[in-house]
Amino acid sequence: MLRVAARGSLLSRIQVQMVSKPLADLGVEVEFIPVKSRADLNPETHLRSLGRGAFEAEVNAAVLRGEAEIAVHSMKDLPTDMDERLHVLGVLKRDSPLDAILPNNSLRDLEPGSRVGTSSERRANFVLFSRPDLKVTPIRGNVDTRVNKQREGLVDALILAEASIVRLGLNVNYGVFDPTELTPEANQGAVALVSRVDFKPPRELLSILDETSLVEVKAEREVVREVGGGCSFPLGVLFRSEGNYLMGIASYITPKLKITVEGRFPSHPLDAGRSLSQGLRRAISDAGAMAET
Repeated sequence: MLRVAARGSLLSRIQVQMVSKPLADLGVEVEFIPVKSRADLNPETHLRSLGRGAFEAEVNAAVLRGEAEIAVHSMKDLPTDMDERLHVLGVLKRDSPLDAILPNNSLRDLEPGSRVGTSSERRANFVLFSRPDLKVTPIRGNVDTRVNKQREGLVDALILAEASIVRLGLNVNYGVFDPTELTPEANQGAVALVSRVDFKPPRELLSILDETSLVEVKAEREVVREVGGGCSFPLGVLFRSEGNYLMGIASYITPKLKITVEGRFPSHPLDAGRSLSQGLRRAISDAGAMAET
């Protein structure tokens, strides 16, 4: 029996199923341990006010207490400075890392004054930079809750991760942003498995992990470690493996300024992440902007 802890939201449960189903096919039984996170207990509080680990700290604590062997997370929710007793065991094959807008195909489709829902500073700044005639409306809650709020007319459009729309099987019209236009948050689309460092994973568990996706997300996390990131910091970063190389793009965006750098690097993730972050820092410095670190 493998005990798996995760948030109790519909999306989190689906992500647990992404782990438990292939394990069941291999003969490994999984028990789901639902945990309420700080973000779940404070659904109307702005993410910046909740501090680091708003989505993951309580789930990981269940692993540390021995209530579960594995925690399953949207990897973008994991801070780079995790408890030293824990580590990222691996990731599943990554889904789309891109941002999506619904129910329109792009920001260009929106009428002036339209309300765009998001609680991400990166996405909010992108909206204000691209269309200063639009209004950004902070909106919290699970993905299905936010989509229902849009359907009820509380906002005219939503910006979400495409992976969440696909995983939930939502029947909605949406368009995706090219990463050079809106660079996604680091690790978006990746599902991470976290365990204690002294946990000995069964070979069946290791067999469902994807090494290529792990290389990509490690490189992105290194940029976050060097520059900063998260829902309260306007940084986007994406790496994609192409043969023996990593193609990277990183963006820093405010309502008045958008800085994007790209590069092609040998496939060592930490070196690639450091090189891209250095390029972004130089570009920010050249533009006279100050990025918090």
